[in-house]
Amino acid sequence: MRPFWIALALMAFCVTTRAEADDVQTILTQRLQGYYDAQKAGDIDKALGFFAKEQQKLYSDEIGSDPDKRKMAADWMQKTAPKSFAVQKLTEDKAAHTASLFTVSEMLDDEGKLAHVEMQTDFVKEGGTWAITGQIFGMNLDAIKRAANDDPEPDSAYDTDTNLNIGGPIRRVAFEKDYTLIVIRVLDEEHDLFLPPKAKLKAMGIDPAKLTEGTIVSGDGATSRNDEFKHRIDSLEIQESGGE
Repeated sequence: MRPFWIALALMAFCVTTRAEADDVQTILTQRLQGYYDAQKAGDIDKALGFFAKEQQKLYSDEIGSDPDKRKMAADWMQKTAPKSFAVQKLTEDKAAHTASLFTVSEMLDDEGKLAHVEMQTDFVKEGGTWAITGQIFGMNLDAIKRAANDDPEPDSAYDTDTNLNIGGPIRRVAFEKDYTLIVIRVLDEEHDLFLPPKAKLKAMGIDPAKLTEGTIVSGDGATSRNDEFKHRIDSLEIQESGGE
C-alpha cells in the first residue's frame, strides 16, 4: 500500500503547488485591476495605496499637496490607464517575497490610437499584502514588424548565396508535423525560424525541451527571397542560462 500513499502525497503536493501559484496570480491580477481602476478615476491617493511603502514615499514627496502637481499627475494617470489587460504569465521568487506579472494592456498610444502594449508589473509582499514596486513598459505589439504569415517557404525560395546569422529570445514555438517554427524577437521585429520537425531536432544537436519562451537562440541559415522575416535554419545554438 505504501506506493499508493506516496503517489497520493506527490499528487497532493503538485495540486497544492499549482493552487498556490494560481492563487498568487489571482491576487496580483486583482491588485493590478484595483490600481488601474484608481488610475482611471484619477484618484492619486487610492492609486498610491497599491504601491510599496518606499514607492509611496517617493511619489508623495514628488507630488506633495501642490494642486497643480496633483492635477497634472491625475491627468497623466487617466491618460495612460489601460482600457483592459490580459495576463500572460507570472514569475515568483518565494524566498525574496517578490513576483512579476506579465501582461498585454489595451491602451491609447501617443497618437491616440489603440495599442496592445507589453507590460511587466513588479510586486513585493509587505506585511502580508502584495504591493507594486514598479512597472516596465514593453513593446507595442501592433507596431512589431513580422512575417506576412507563419507558413514555411519551399527550399527554392531561400537565398542560399547569402549567409544568415540571427538570434534573439524565443517568443513562441510550434512543433508542426513537417517542421518546427521558432519565433524570435529582434528589437521591434519578430522573425520566423523554420527547422525540421521535432523528431529530427536531436540529430541536429537540439534538445526540444530547451526551446522555451524567453530562451535566447541563434541560428545560421538562409532568408526567404519572398519575406525577409522568414528563415530556414541549418544549425541552431541555444544559450544556456547561467547558474551556480
